[in-house]
Amino acid sequence: GTKRTECRRNSCFHNDLYVDCRLTMRVKRLLILFICLLCLLFASCEAATEDFSAASSADETIPDNKAASHFIQPGYASNQLHVIWDMKIWDGCLYIGAGDFDKNHSPGVARRYRFETNEWESCGTIPDEQIGRFIVLENQLMIPGFDPTEDWSLGNYYVLEEDRFITHRVFPNGIHCFDLRLYDHQFFAALGVSAGNMPVVSTGNNENFQPVPLIGPDGTPLSTKGYTEVRAYDLVTIGDTLYAIVRLDENLQAYKYDNGSFVYHSDLRYKLVGSAISYLPVIEKAVLSGTAFLTTGRLYCTENMDAFADITPDGIDVVADLLVYNDTLYLLGNTKTDHGYMLSVLQYNSDCTFETVKTVSSDLLSQSFAYDGEYWYIAIGGMSDLNHKDSGKILCLS
Repeated sequence: GTKRTECRRNSCFHNDLYVDCRLTMRVKRLLILFICLLCLLFASCEAATEDFSAASSADETIPDNKAASHFIQPGYASNQLHVIWDMKIWDGCLYIGAGDFDKNHSPGVARRYRFETNEWESCGTIPDEQIGRFIVLENQLMIPGFDPTEDWSLGNYYVLEEDRFITHRVFPNGIHCFDLRLYDHQFFAALGVSAGNMPVVSTGNNENFQPVPLIGPDGTPLSTKGYTEVRAYDLVTIGDTLYAIVRLDENLQAYKYDNGSFVYHSDLRYKLVGSAISYLPVIEKAVLSGTAFLTTGRLYCTENMDAFADITPDGIDVVADLLVYNDTLYLLGNTKTDHGYMLSVLQYNSDCTFETVKTVSSDLLSQSFAYDGEYWYIAIGGMSDLNHKDSGKILCLS
C-alpha cells in the first residue's frame, strides 16, 4: 500500500516513473493471480484423492484408511441392472447381484469379475428376476431364485457346478425363494407363496421338497388362507436352534423349528426398524459365537430372536451389509453428508465396540461389499441412483 501511494505522488513530477510503477504493479498482480490459481488447482487435486467418484489412484500421502484405489466398471450394460444387492468372492472371481424382482428386470445371466484377467464374464443362465443373495452351503456357491421368469408352479435355486450356475427348479408353489439353509441333515428353503401354502419347505436326501407346518400363537396349526402376502424371508441358525422370519401381511414374526414344525416364537414388527435400500426386511445377517447380527439399515444383535439390541455405531445412518472374514465381523456403513455420503468399513470387536477400518467419500450410497484379505470391494448405487454415471461401479480400496 505504501509503495503504491508513493508512486502516485511522484507521478505528478516524474511521468516516466509513474508508468514504470504501473507496469510493475501489473506484473505483481498477474504473479499473485497465477499463484492463487496454482493453489486452487492443488486444493482440488487434494480433494479428488479423498473422493472416489474421481476414480483416482491411491496416494501414499493419504492416511491408510482414506486411500482410494480404483473402480471396476459395471458388470451389466443396462442401468436397470446396476443395483449390486450382494457380492461374493469365490475361487478367484467376484460374483455380483443384479436385477429387480419388484419391477421385473431380469439379469438373464450371472456375471462375475475374474481377477486374473481383470474382465467380466457370464457364468450361467438365470431365469429369475433378481440375483439378490449368494449363499454357501457345503462348500457350494448358490443363488436363491427371487422370482422365476417361468410359471410359478415351481421355484428355483442355482448351484455353481463345473464353473457355471445350474438351475434347480424344485420348490412347489415357489413364487419367490429368499433363503436356503442346512439344518439337522435337511435342506430348507424360505419361500414366498400364494395363500393356503406354507412359506418354508424342506427335504432330506433328495429334492422332493415338502411344506413345513406353521404352529400359531395359540398352539394350533396355522392356515395361510386369507392372507395376501405369505413369505419366509430368512432362515437363521443360532446355536442348535433354527428360526424362520415370516411375513403374513402386516405381521412380521419369528418361528422356531421344533419337531418337524415351525412354532410361533416372537413378534418382530416393533423390534426391527427397516430401511428403503432393500426389498427384504433383513438385508443381511451373520452369526458369530452364538450371537446373530442382522441389518435392516439399523444393526441389531440377538441370542434368541426375541430380545434385540440396536448396536448401530454412532454416526452411521444406514448399515448396508455385513460379512464375516477370519472369524471377525465387518459392517458397511453409510453416513449422509452435504455432498453425498461417507462410506465406512467398521470392525466389530469382542468388547462390543467398533473400530473404523476404511472411510471414503462418495456421491452415492454403498449397497454391498466383499473382502479378499487385501482389497475391499464396495458396490455403489441404490434403487434411486440407476441413472447416475457411477451407479453399479465397484470401488476397490487397498
